[in-house]
Amino acid sequence: MVGWILVEGFRTKFEWFEEGQEEKAYEAWVSNILKGVRGIVLVILAQAILNPYIDKIFMPYWRTWRFIAMACSVYLYFLVFVFYQNTQDAWKLFGYIHPKLGKPVPESYHTYDDNCDVNYTNILDNMDHYFLVHCINWFLAAIILRDAPLLHLWSVIDEVLELSAQHVLPHFRECWWDHIFHDVLLTNTPSIILGLKLCEWIGLERYDWLGRDGVQNWRDWKIWTCHWRYGGFCYGMFLISVNFLTGFFMINSLWIPPQNPITVVRLMIWFFLANIAFKEAWNDLKTWNTFDR
Repeated sequence: MVGWILVEGFRTKFEWFEEGQEEKAYEAWVSNILKGVRGIVLVILAQAILNPYIDKIFMPYWRTWRFIAMACSVYLYFLVFVFYQNTQDAWKLFGYIHPKLGKPVPESYHTYDDNCDVNYTNILDNMDHYFLVHCINWFLAAIILRDAPLLHLWSVIDEVLELSAQHVLPHFRECWWDHIFHDVLLTNTPSIILGLKLCEWIGLERYDWLGRDGVQNWRDWKIWTCHWRYGGFCYGMFLISVNFLTGFFMINSLWIPPQNPITVVRLMIWFFLANIAFKEAWNDLKTWNTFDR
């Protein structure tokens, strides 16, 4: 079903219509609306087939988490619907959601590579709202993944992805010292430590995605000898990276300013859905080939 949704979406022709082509524009609009509704129906059916077992792994608050999962699924349905619309209609749709959306984002937004001289003024200038969002993002990521080596590895991969896509996304253009000191050392690492400390303080279960428990040498980690653990690790890192990139590509393509409230809403939806998803994934990994599964 997911494959069909992607193929159908990419096969959809997104045409720009000018004055005098109102009839063609209306026909294309109706066609895209119907495709969007059909895509939503398929996603709902796919969810019914998957049947997530929230009741079992989130006892005794399974009703609350099931409500959160279904409420956040509405965001997924909305994204599927937008996927089938042309660019003009998507901009208009977001304009109805928030009055400041649907308008071109000024190119004057800070790109963080205007002046790469290492001095006190430049360092303070780069500690803006993105600095705070970066801290919150990695604090929440630590609560979701709950594995220090994996989090620090992803922290580095995150910066590599930014370097790879900065020619497309202006938000990724940063100075070399911004990647190393601001991102990795001043935001990612402290936020990861605080998030893990919070998990320890409130008694949340720690995850061991790499199979490190009871092993002294990194060469003996289970990830190197267990195919399903290695596959789960690669699949998880792939999903995390795709989620990271699609968030910024969506903001850039749909004219969503970085300071718009919708970016905060998306971050919270991501936190709740990822918390459920990785809890399920860890439960599968932990009970693999056991009677508990």
